[in-house]
Amino acid sequence: MTAFLQRFGPDVIGEISGFDRIVLRGHIRQLSYLEGMKAYMGVNQVRTMDFREHARELTKRLGEAIETPVRLERRHVEYLNSTKIDKEALAQSIAARDKVREGTICLLSCVEPCRTFEVHRNREEKTLELRPVFGKCTFFYKYRVHPQLGYIHARIQSWFPFSTQVYINGREWLSRQLDLAGLQYRRVDNTFVWLEDLPQAQSLLMAQLRTNWPTLLEEIITDLNPLYGPDWLQKFRAPYYWSTYQVEWATDVLFKAPETLARLYPPLALHSIRTLGCTDLLRFYDRGSRFSGDARGRLVQRHEGLRIKHAVDGNSLKAYDKAYANAPGEWSVLRIEATTTNPKGYKAFRATGNDPTGPKQWLPMRKGIADLHRVAQVSQAANERYAGALVAADCSESVGALAASLTRSITHDGRRLRGLRPWADDDLALLRAVADGEHLLNGLRNRDLRERLYSKPPDGPKEQRQRSAQASRTLRLLRAHGIVKKVPKTHRYQVTEFGRKALTALLTAIGATTSELVRLAA
Repeated sequence: MTAFLQRFGPDVIGEISGFDRIVLRGHIRQLSYLEGMKAYMGVNQVRTMDFREHARELTKRLGEAIETPVRLERRHVEYLNSTKIDKEALAQSIAARDKVREGTICLLSCVEPCRTFEVHRNREEKTLELRPVFGKCTFFYKYRVHPQLGYIHARIQSWFPFSTQVYINGREWLSRQLDLAGLQYRRVDNTFVWLEDLPQAQSLLMAQLRTNWPTLLEEIITDLNPLYGPDWLQKFRAPYYWSTYQVEWATDVLFKAPETLARLYPPLALHSIRTLGCTDLLRFYDRGSRFSGDARGRLVQRHEGLRIKHAVDGNSLKAYDKAYANAPGEWSVLRIEATTTNPKGYKAFRATGNDPTGPKQWLPMRKGIADLHRVAQVSQAANERYAGALVAADCSESVGALAASLTRSITHDGRRLRGLRPWADDDLALLRAVADGEHLLNGLRNRDLRERLYSKPPDGPKEQRQRSAQASRTLRLLRAHGIVKKVPKTHRYQVTEFGRKALTALLTAIGATTSELVRLAA
């Protein structure tokens, strides 16, 4: 983010980074597979033929335990007859109607698909057996205003294995932290357009990473399911294992004036679409949102905007003009956001699961909440690379100067390597593959390069090895010219700052029409 702030420093107040949306899932791991369910039935002496009745009784008790305290609070309880109903919007409207500021907002329920267990007849062996199946059951959604987290919701599957999900918003959480610290702010939806103390707000966002997640989530699930405790599953002792389903880490660049962001963002978006190989471009209109945390509650209509998004392997990077100042003293916000749903390919410096107190090393990142802090680090680095890639569109060096060093032959590790030929079809395809925005997240691998440069699969193992060797030589050529650098202890490569500038200049110039170049010169 340093390069971005240096380039637009006079127009920028600063930036804040932290959690946006966090979706966490809780699983009773022993009940998530068949042998574990059989162990549960054995401990509680439940026969296979009695499983359905046992499950129905437990589901009935669970539903009553969830609904009773909500009704006692005289809060809204509703069964929804369609999964297409927007539960979030409904809960927000109920909160506004009932003027809920603390505690339970409502309880919604709906029949949805799930993974569960059922008893089936084995015709060959003439016995009854338990099988894992995809079925449907009732899910309960409880919306509440949490004293620490603000607006949250949690849901639970009412049939075995009773999986849960918790939704938290980091910006909503920050509002609670600022209230507790006595600091003033203005918010539009989940975006801060003014903060009394920006450094302190950033410090509070980082404090969220030091949360005792097991304790916090235990309290949330106990509020959702009052039966949860040592005796909930009778003699079977099995706590929830918590993992991350979706983590959004947002970096908000705060501009002093709306006209500055309105002027800068369209060219940055166009650059991202043309040069970074954007895989998803969405035009949208924000229909307005209500201030919260400020006495001046009012509707704000945003300008028409562009959202640029690059996605790969379930993870994505987005940039969009999130908010424009609508009152004196307010800021306009450019948001860069990394969303992680699949940590595969990332590394975490940790001990092994079999020896938690043993020596630490770089190991594959897990989805468990133990690695949530590492997700934040990886996401922040991705946001900074994305910002750096956008800044490259504003490079003051000429295309000729940037291309000169790339087109000359070079000596690297005692070997003489050829210069790049951006005008040739094969090298142009190579540069476009390297510049693709999807590699800003996980980096570029030998396999990724092969997939981009060869349209057909290899005929056999021999051709596969030949392609792999060719890709390795190509990566060595790119490293020699300073286009990419190797990520330590991985087989991945990241584009360097010089590489990003050079690729931006070359690909933009090659993609521009003559009329566009004439207008630029004029």
